[in-house]
Formats: sequence, C-alpha cells, structure tokens
Amino acid sequence: MAVVPVRAACSGGPVASVGRLSCGWSHAVATVRLDGRPHPVAVAWGRNDMGQCGGAAGEQPRQLSAPSGAPLVAAHAGSETTALLASDGLWQAGWNE
Repeated sequence: MAVVPVRAACSGGPVASVGRLSCGWSHAVATVRLDGRPHPVAVAWGRNDMGQCGGAAGEQPRQLSAPSGAPLVAAHAGSETTALLASDGLWQAGWNE
C-alpha cells in the first residue's frame, strides 16, 4: 500500500504557514498562521472520543482557540489530550486522567 499525501484544508481559512505539529495516539494538533490573521491559531483533527480535539473531529483540521479568545502561544497533543497555551493561561481538552 502506498501513502498518497493530500493537502488539508482548514476551517478557519487559507493557511499561510505551518508552525509546529504535535501528535497524540489518534489525533494531531498544529499551530498555523491563517491568511489575514495577526496571531497563529491551533487546528486539530483525528479521533475525538475523549474530547481531545476540543469538539472538533474528523479528517479535516478544525480551528481551536482558548475559551477566552486570547492569542495562542503554543499547542501540544498528549496521548488523549490537547493543551493550548494562550497569552492568558493554559487550557486543556480531552481525557483528564
């Protein structure tokens, strides 16, 4: 079987650049800069059975943000969690074991 790469679309708009990519057991989180946006945003895709994609799940990346709307500093995927570091604090989604 051959792997065929495809360009992923993002629900927040055209992606200008990709920062970091972090992978959990069955989901991924990336920091990206969208066209026309001053701050990077996080996008997540994959399995969401523990809420690790913050309500977004599936094959196409969906934008995540801190509940406060504060600018994103970094994002990281754990095994079944996602952490967003925003300018106003740390936010976590997923399995809180």
